[in-house]
Amino acid sequence: MHLIGQALLFFAVLVLISGAAGLPFDLYHTFILEKKYGFSTITWRLWLADMAKSIILSAIIMAIIISAVMGFVILLPLSWWFWGWVFFTIFQIMLLWLYPVLIAPLFNRFEPVQDEALTEKITTMLAKAGLQARGIYQVDEGKRSRHTNAYFTGIGRSKRIVLFDTLLSSHTHDEIVSILAHEIGHWKGKHILKQLVFMIITSLLLFYIIYHVVNWSPLFNAFRINQSPVYAGFFLVSLYLEIIGFYLSPIGVAVTRHFEREADRTAVHLTGVVQPMINALKRLAKDNLSNLHPHPWYVCFYYSHPPLVDRIEYLESLDYNRDQD
Repeated sequence: MHLIGQALLFFAVLVLISGAAGLPFDLYHTFILEKKYGFSTITWRLWLADMAKSIILSAIIMAIIISAVMGFVILLPLSWWFWGWVFFTIFQIMLLWLYPVLIAPLFNRFEPVQDEALTEKITTMLAKAGLQARGIYQVDEGKRSRHTNAYFTGIGRSKRIVLFDTLLSSHTHDEIVSILAHEIGHWKGKHILKQLVFMIITSLLLFYIIYHVVNWSPLFNAFRINQSPVYAGFFLVSLYLEIIGFYLSPIGVAVTRHFEREADRTAVHLTGVVQPMINALKRLAKDNLSNLHPHPWYVCFYYSHPPLVDRIEYLESLDYNRDQD
């Protein structure tokens, strides 16, 4: 148990140092850069409240994971990697389920879409998609930013589609329905489930690799450390994994871009029209000052969505192919 306490203190200090180093950049981004372009609407009071809640939540989650893994290291030194992976997987699934219903409401107010005419259109489209009309929410994101967005979150009965209030106030009903159809495309394509399965398989591999290298002497010699507890080895391994992850990131974002195309295709199928989606994407790009012509290498490493021009060309090709049929 003494080792668990040491590990918690060790990682707490690292997180505090990292958070303090990033704080000036966060402040500059939120209160200078975002305000300069008319995006940020957050107050100092709300920003401080968000930060306090985030710190508490992060501390609780980090303490649970570290305590569990270190407990397995102590009690099951030869198989801790497997039981640590089992715990991590179950915990991640729990977080995915709890986030929409427990964690997200700590920061925002979620309520069913209020516009009755829009609700009727949404209900009609959901029926066409074979889904029930629950789980479509609007969120008061306008108290922080004028950015517009929509997203799909949760698993099982906690899954929901969320529309920003800024999106609802700046887009037409047809545009909102097309955006919603895109999010339903993620739902029908089981994209979150696929990403979850990938995460489970990847984390198993990572736990196994960490088990074999965490006490490897060259790992510590590279940092001129002679002896160190196992939790320090976890930290050193994470430094290398972060570098490796950067070079592997094009694979992950390529998969998510593929999912976005699938969702766009489903949206066109559900709505039967392309132009509202194109109009919505153009308005989203304008409202968020998106880069219309990003460098291909930047797209390769960082873009989880296809660039706007490519996305519109793809939508137009779907429209053309449908007309040909």
